[in-house]
Amino acid sequence: MNQLIWRGAFSLSPRTPGQWVLREKDGGRELWLGGMRGEIPAALLTPPGDAVRSGTACIDEAEVRWEPLAPRVGLVAAGTRVELHPAAAFAHEPLPGLYANLPLATLDARTRRFWRRIFLLVRIPGASALLRYIARRARARA
Repeated sequence: MNQLIWRGAFSLSPRTPGQWVLREKDGGRELWLGGMRGEIPAALLTPPGDAVRSGTACIDEAEVRWEPLAPRVGLVAAGTRVELHPAAAFAHEPLPGLYANLPLATLDARTRRFWRRIFLLVRIPGASALLRYIARRARARA
């Protein structure tokens, strides 16, 4: 059994029939709930609309337990705990700086100069035909 506990200011909004999304007011965390049956208590709902507006976040804590048969979601609003039983629960938690930590390819000075010349040549009328001719000759030799 996996468990996730989020604390903060959240709001719960309907998306489609049977699908709900729990969004954090200030951050990008989202919890998508699918296959919801029954009514959601009115204390958990926010006014209609996609964006979480200031003053509408009424959920203080969200707890998800992924059990073998189905997930269980516990929401705390104004000190009251409400248990939901969706068919599926998907958590999205953005990671800041994710791409900054990836080793990206960099070009050395000679390669940058080569591509700069190619892009300058392509702008000249007729130069793209000349480049195609050179490329075909180089392929034929290889």
